[in-house]
Amino acid sequence: MGVGSWRNNHSAFSAAFVGMHNACTTSTGELAKAESITRNLSVLIHGDLALAHAIGAGLSTVRTWRAKRLIPYIKTGHKSITYNLSKVLAALEALEVKAISAKGTH
Repeated sequence: MGVGSWRNNHSAFSAAFVGMHNACTTSTGELAKAESITRNLSVLIHGDLALAHAIGAGLSTVRTWRAKRLIPYIKTGHKSITYNLSKVLAALEALEVKAISAKGTH
């Protein structure tokens, strides 16, 4: 592989990385994607990182929840994990602690 071909590959990689980085920053496109995900809750999400992005949680938080079996998951391979978004959100909702109203308020 000559130096020129490495530069061309490097440039293509850099352009792809910049495109991915731009896609990951908060924008109207990302907000529209999040809204479409919440409208279609039967979406299957592949991997801890993708779930973390979809629900706005940290990667280590998602991994902790999975390890403690607080959220349902499907083991699709030796290291592959798939989540059903509606089931994950239902499990998290079941963990929600309800507020107690103060005496004398309605």
